[in-house]
Amino acid sequence: MKKILATIVTCGLVMGISFAGAPLSVEAASAVSIRSADGNYSTMGFGGTFREMEAEVRERLNEGHDDPIWFIASEKCHTEAEYHFSTDKEKEDLSWEYDWVESGSETDFVQVGTYLGNHLRANLETDFAENPQETVKDVLSSAEEEFSVEIAPNQPIYWHTEDVDADKFLLEVAVGKYVIEPGDCLSVIAERFNTSVEQLMADNQNIVDPDLIYAGDFLVVK
Repeated sequence: MKKILATIVTCGLVMGISFAGAPLSVEAASAVSIRSADGNYSTMGFGGTFREMEAEVRERLNEGHDDPIWFIASEKCHTEAEYHFSTDKEKEDLSWEYDWVESGSETDFVQVGTYLGNHLRANLETDFAENPQETVKDVLSSAEEEFSVEIAPNQPIYWHTEDVDADKFLLEVAVGKYVIEPGDCLSVIAERFNTSVEQLMADNQNIVDPDLIYAGDFLVVK
């Protein structure tokens, strides 16, 4: 399974380093891209919320690319985010970008997404259900480079699959992202992941009231 999944990140996670230090608004970032001679391009966005950056990525996907790859990084205790999107999974200029963002002191987690062939879907979903820690390591590794994926035994693993067409599906994975379920409360989540309500509040500045969280929203769990 690892060799099959290796195609996910052999690649195209990214952007030009020359833009990395520039403070950009969400609007300005939408126009920042690097195009190749064959029409493929990479683009990025900074500064908005995770949901806003996720919406930007969806706009890129709606352009109809065959082999995109992208990541969205939650940053600064779930108050800001950035995304990096490439239309071409075969590009090899972005692998360093994933490691650079993932290791940043202000990064909460990095969520990677791409398209895969539907023949992989059933086995992949079974693997995630049975052993999410090991499977996410396989997904975030390639035959050429091993990305530094540190996973504590009780750290949450996010994975999501979604229909694209008859040939392919969308896969997204992240380490350290927990989607709130109906009936959850911070104390139960804290106990489950061996942390505290106070730490969850500190790592998720979007939470104002510890007694008021919403199913379907997500938390950073470090």
